[in-house]
Amino acid sequence: MTQTIRTVLNESQLRLLRHCYSTNQRPDTSIKEQLIEQTGLSARVIRIWFQNKRIKDKKRQIEQLEKIQSMEKKTNTNTFDLSLVASDATSLKLTKICEICDASCTDPDNYRIHLQSIHNQLKGKIATDMKQGAPVACGRCRERFWTNEGLERHLLMSHHLVTNDLLKKAQNKNDGCHCKLCGKAFEFNILQHMNLEHNIKLCSAETMYCCDICSFKSNSYQKLETHLSEQHPKTR
Repeated sequence: MTQTIRTVLNESQLRLLRHCYSTNQRPDTSIKEQLIEQTGLSARVIRIWFQNKRIKDKKRQIEQLEKIQSMEKKTNTNTFDLSLVASDATSLKLTKICEICDASCTDPDNYRIHLQSIHNQLKGKIATDMKQGAPVACGRCRERFWTNEGLERHLLMSHHLVTNDLLKKAQNKNDGCHCKLCGKAFEFNILQHMNLEHNIKLCSAETMYCCDICSFKSNSYQKLETHLSEQHPKTR
């Protein structure tokens, strides 16, 4: 009988795998090749880890759904204290994770306040604006963001792409960022950190920001904001 030798992953390897999984549960060949280089694991180990992770998450989702359905059934039959429903349902709600610094926010409006007070973003936005959903989409995976900084960070951390705006910030020692891979915060030199500390090869992102109202396009988010303020002020 052949005995299977189980590979034990260290914390650094797990952090890289979990980060990749959080943005792409089914990575393509190029992403897997990057993971092989970054983690030192074999393609087989990485493939099995992703398979097992998807199975575990699916099982957890089913368990949560069954728990919610069970609570609803008990509520309908009035067999237990309704306060328990509220507390259990609240515990099942996912908190919002800040796209810029990974801070946890309890709800969309708390997230809005956090972005305004901590990151000086979403100025002038009110609670009802959050119901419209995040306006900025990633061209690679379609994940959406509330801020350009959030998109820049996502492109850098998840797709290893550097926007023109972020490159200009780096040239002026203004590329501050909270690294998703190791949790360290940097006032500048995040691009250098990604390359030297995590051995990640960065590429230029050919990102085009498009106006939702007219045909204006730009590779700079700041130019798009200027265009919106000058040409479509009533929509701001």
